[in-house]
Amino acid sequence: TNTTTTFTPLSTTPGTYYYYVDVRNGATGGAIGCNTTASNVATITIHPLPVSTSTFASENICVGTAATSMTASATTATGTIATYQWYRNSSNSYTDATQIVSETNATFTPPTSTTGTTYYFCEITNSWGCSTRTAISGAINVYAAPVITSQPSGATYCQNVNATALSVTAT
Repeated sequence: TNTTTTFTPLSTTPGTYYYYVDVRNGATGGAIGCNTTASNVATITIHPLPVSTSTFASENICVGTAATSMTASATTATGTIATYQWYRNSSNSYTDATQIVSETNATFTPPTSTTGTTYYFCEITNSWGCSTRTAISGAINVYAAPVITSQPSGATYCQNVNATALSVTAT
């Protein structure tokens, strides 16, 4: 029993629910016939979230090479899958992730133009506006090739003479 003028229905279980309120004025005796007035019925529909089972593996790749594409998938009990939005993060977390502008397809290929470790996930929304997120990808590690700053020098030696060590410097 709720004795306030407002009521917040739960949204934890999908389904259709009907709510109304009986408003009473406290009349007694001969006025009891005008004691109660029922409100209109409010229909509340709770749509289920899409369900995603997408997982994405870690990958170690070189700058400029092709990364493995990721494809987000989900099912929805009502409506249809309407949108996809990919996000990136420098940590294995949904918190503080950055939306990747224009990456709104189910399939996404991580960029490999800069070095570093990045994690990805996709937010999938159904036609009711209910959304879910895929699992966060494994670490996508992009490495640069080493740069040789000092090359080894060739030399000419006579047989049985100790050669000078060859060396290289790289970053």
